[in-house]
Amino acid sequence: MLCFCLSVSSCGLLKRSMGSSGGGAAEEAVQAASIQRVGEVASVHLDEGFVLIRRYGGGRLPQGFEFYTQSSTGDTASLRPTGEQMGRFYAADIGGGVPKAGDVVIGRRLPEGSEAPSVPTQAPKKQGFNFP
Repeated sequence: MLCFCLSVSSCGLLKRSMGSSGGGAAEEAVQAASIQRVGEVASVHLDEGFVLIRRYGGGRLPQGFEFYTQSSTGDTASLRPTGEQMGRFYAADIGGGVPKAGDVVIGRRLPEGSEAPSVPTQAPKKQGFNFP
């Protein structure tokens, strides 16, 4: 156990004494493209083309991020927050895919100068019969 503690602390000292690994630009790009779990899908309204996101913790949804959901089976859907908020709940339009209640909402900040890919908006389904 003592050897483990010494080796872990010496790794930190070694890194400080030798400086960074020399990949300064690459390390900055990784930090700029950080990923955060921001909440979960509380409810899905496919007919209207939006979801309600329950935010983890306090605060607002981060700015400058693109958002998507991920289910326990790996299915994903893209979201675009509308800016509407009520307490811990935020509305977001469905950009693509089919989100489900309980899916994790993940935000990804892209490096400066890049833009979030545009995804065609899913047209809301019309209820009722289609008469000519």
